[in-house]
Amino acid sequence: LRYCEISDIKVIASSLLINKLKKGMKLASKSDNKINEENLQKLIELSVFMRRKTEEERKYGNSMNSLVKYSNVGQYIDDASSIDFESALSKIIHAYNIQFEYEDVQGVKSYGYDSDRNSKYTGNVLICGKKRDGSDYHGKIDIIKFCINVFVYTADHYSMM
Repeated sequence: LRYCEISDIKVIASSLLINKLKKGMKLASKSDNKINEENLQKLIELSVFMRRKTEEERKYGNSMNSLVKYSNVGQYIDDASSIDFESALSKIIHAYNIQFEYEDVQGVKSYGYDSDRNSKYTGNVLICGKKRDGSDYHGKIDIIKFCINVFVYTADHYSMM
C-alpha cells in the first residue's frame, strides 16, 4: 500500500471518532441521514481494509487480535459473549443491518436515524446478521475501541513510510 492509502484509512477512522467526540452530535434531518450513511460506509471500508490486513498477518502466523490495543471490541446481545476484533471485522462486513446507537437526555437508547434532535451518538453500533448455521445474531460494537485498533495497527506498521 502507498502512504496516501494508509493516510486515507486514518482519515476515515478519524472522521468516525470526531463525529463521536463532537459535543451534541444530533441527527434528525435528511442531510443528517446522509452523514449517518457516510459513516456506515466508512465503517465498512475500515473493516474491509483491516480484514485484508488480518489475512496477510495470518500468512506470517500472527493474530490481528494480538497486534491491536483492544482484542475485544463488543459483545453479543443474545448471550453476552464478547466479540473480538477479528470477528467484528467479519460481522460488520457481512451484517444485514448496522445501526448507530443514540441516547436521549433521559438516557433512553435508540438505534438508526433518531428523530430526537437532543439525542447524541454513544459510540456504539448495533449489528445484526446471520451465523453460518443460519440463525440470527445481534451484537454491539464499540466504535471508539474499533478505530483505536485501526490507528494502533497502521501506526505500528506504516509509520516509517
